[in-house]
Amino acid sequence: MGPGTTPGGMKFITTLSQTFTKTLGPWAHWLYLIGAFGVVYSTMATIYDGYARTINKLILICAPNWEGYRRLSPIWRYRMWFLYGTLANFFLVYMFNAVPVDFLQAAAWVEGTFLLPVVAFAIAYLTAKKLPSYFSDSTRDLIKPNPIFTIGTIAAGVFYIILIWVLITR
Repeated sequence: MGPGTTPGGMKFITTLSQTFTKTLGPWAHWLYLIGAFGVVYSTMATIYDGYARTINKLILICAPNWEGYRRLSPIWRYRMWFLYGTLANFFLVYMFNAVPVDFLQAAAWVEGTFLLPVVAFAIAYLTAKKLPSYFSDSTRDLIKPNPIFTIGTIAAGVFYIILIWVLITR
């Protein structure tokens, strides 16, 4: 493996651990691996938790008349989305054969092609339409964002879609 090449699979993790343990000695290798597992696990659990809460709240706000979903208890809705995140992650690990570099590329692709435009349009809609409806008439004008921010957010979403389209079709 020459300079500038990235090791794949588990070799990536062991190479990284060697980088961090050269000065401490061989005993630090296992300490590093245990710490790396803890960091990755806690990060993923936090992400699953955040997505579970976000998806649930998004459905409750954007589909207020979906009675079948509302009938589920909040804890079961949370568990359902948390499980979805966990299973989706296991599927991705299997699909990409646990190659960290491929994970980063896939995450960047999903984030750029799908999540960023969705988030931009959701923010524009929720801040311009939904948020002001939660306040009284006297407060509504103070809460509602300036239209230039809503237009800018929509333009950012459209920009991401165009950028991805150009990258995919070239």
